[in-house]
Amino acid sequence: MVVENNPYPQDTRVRCEAEALTEAGLLVSVIAPAGQDQAPREVVEGVYVFRYPAPRSGNGLSGYAWEYGFSLAKILILSAVVFRERGFDVIHVANPPDLLGLVGLLYRPWGRKLIFDHHDLAPEMFDARFQHQASRWMRSTLLFLERMSCRLSSHVVTANEAYRSVLIERAGVPAHRISVVRNGPDMREITQVTRTPPTRRPIGITVGYIGIFGPQDGVDRLLRAVAYLRHVLKRTDLDCVLIGDGSEGSYLRALATELRIDDVVEFTGFLPHLTALHRLARADIGVVPDPSNPYNDCSTMIKVLDYMALGIPLVAFDMPEHRSSAGQAALYVRPNDDVQLATGIASLMDDPDARRRMATIGQERIKTGLSWQHSVPHLLAAYDRVLGQAASRRQRASA
Repeated sequence: MVVENNPYPQDTRVRCEAEALTEAGLLVSVIAPAGQDQAPREVVEGVYVFRYPAPRSGNGLSGYAWEYGFSLAKILILSAVVFRERGFDVIHVANPPDLLGLVGLLYRPWGRKLIFDHHDLAPEMFDARFQHQASRWMRSTLLFLERMSCRLSSHVVTANEAYRSVLIERAGVPAHRISVVRNGPDMREITQVTRTPPTRRPIGITVGYIGIFGPQDGVDRLLRAVAYLRHVLKRTDLDCVLIGDGSEGSYLRALATELRIDDVVEFTGFLPHLTALHRLARADIGVVPDPSNPYNDCSTMIKVLDYMALGIPLVAFDMPEHRSSAGQAALYVRPNDDVQLATGIASLMDDPDARRRMATIGQERIKTGLSWQHSVPHLLAAYDRVLGQAASRRQRASA
């Protein structure tokens, strides 16, 4: 398995997939960038991890070109190491970037199969991140790379039905060559987290956010909503915890100061996954501030599912995938309206009965269909199609 944009095991989707395949009897190797203080080689829960030095994170077009070019070169070298030392039958690559499909092309003469794990709609993500730098040439390139990775693959795994429809219509992938393997909370982790009444400052309600601080994630909208609650609605009965970090981290911390809310907003930075869930479990309300755009409208936000699994009611902009995931476990407000986001939060703050009802609905939806455990059979079925059922039941090597 190959992942470029996150270390391992920090990448939750790749970790869950690798461990599920290992538990099913496959031999799994993962190639990933090294996180802080991570060894070049390590065995994690039976998964063999090969790491390369992480390049400087991309910031702007030139930064991403450097990051992806450097990473592709290191991944190609490590893939040869894994091929020689452990061997593999399948290369399972996760986007972004979509050019990782080229790694599979290198091993096609040896009969190795490629599974393309479609995490994100790269062209739409590019538009959301680089609105002022967007170019027709770059979008055309990203569309080409998406089609290339899909067509080089023996099978495509994608995160939801909306993504699947896009790949069928835009990349021309036959429906039978795409499996939907949804992201979802691992209930083995969730059961380790105790949902207890928050032990917060004696101020009232804790509003929580967990995730990445990127330009497309809308965390600035949440801060403006908190400012509206404090300064316009005069709500002195809330605080806010932001769990995570990203390229917008410095800007968001400065914005909290500018908006005069830094006394009630806590930035935790990145936390280990289980630690982050324990911290999130102390929140009363979860917020999904991702703005409506062609990328977010089709994307399943793992934070939505984490809130639901922990029994946290949520406020979100009214977008198709939010409703598909949360159903009646969320209060929906008009998209991209910071004032509506604030009034939605205020509404839930004042309605404990609604919070309890939504929490129950959310946990039930996770247990009955949206946890990671419900996705594992779809992942294993995809491997059955690629390797053949008899072969995939034997211990095979997967890189």
